[in-house]
Amino acid sequence: MSTPERKTNIHIKHDDIVRIIEDKYDRYIREIIDNIRAMPSKSKSCEFEDDDDAWAIDDNAWEDWRSEQRSKSSDTPESAANIARDECAKNIRKLPDDELALLWTMTHEYDNVTRLEGYWTYGEPMRSSVTQELYRRIQEIAAEPPISLHSFILTLVYSWNEDRLKEQAECDETDEEPVEESVNRMDDRDNNWFDDRHRMPSAAAVTRTIWDADETGGWWCLGEDDNPSTIADVLEFVGKDCFGGWQWQEMENYINRLTPYERRMMNLSEFIEIFYGVLLGDGPPAN
Repeated sequence: MSTPERKTNIHIKHDDIVRIIEDKYDRYIREIIDNIRAMPSKSKSCEFEDDDDAWAIDDNAWEDWRSEQRSKSSDTPESAANIARDECAKNIRKLPDDELALLWTMTHEYDNVTRLEGYWTYGEPMRSSVTQELYRRIQEIAAEPPISLHSFILTLVYSWNEDRLKEQAECDETDEEPVEESVNRMDDRDNNWFDDRHRMPSAAAVTRTIWDADETGGWWCLGEDDNPSTIADVLEFVGKDCFGGWQWQEMENYINRLTPYERRMMNLSEFIEIFYGVLLGDGPPAN
């Protein structure tokens, strides 16, 4: 059997390599945070009165560390930071050398070695460097200030509108359907929320599940061209006044428990499905 010829004339884009490595970091970060979340809290604010070493019931080590990083208070347990470091080191120890070297290219040590034209080898120095990079990234996530649900909705709507405009432009470039046929298909629709040539509905149509729910009494009617700020304002008013303020807070807490990567991967449609479940009292997904 002949050996496949190795291609040597392929020009790999630098941005593609960086994206692949960043995706790997995101995956390991999610695994580490999930492991820390699975550990019970030892925060003194949640202890039982008769047991100084009791574990908390409704919190976890990740929230301990987030509280520590956000407040920089000496009252928060340093053990949470130690747990994060240990989890980073444990995650790195299981990686093969080639995977380790790939992650190492995004560290400060790699940059120093490259600039000084030094020689690098596999082993403990490389593992320590990648472990510290992972810890630094997770520490930044833990220290992020809380995100308001209103601003998160604004971001989702802006992103949805941008994707919809791109898709619409692509459809306009390739659409050769006769106008008469297009009009006939539009007449058959029960709800003329968006041109059938475009797969993505408007942000107003996507959020209709909430602002036009039975609980709102039919007071609201968003138009297809309403701006993101109006949509976010209406959802906040409906969430607080028609369903209950505690559901709005519960959804905000859920959003802040997600990692930046998990928030980036959520689109408006997915958010609305989760939010509507929270408004109805079903609670957010476990994370």
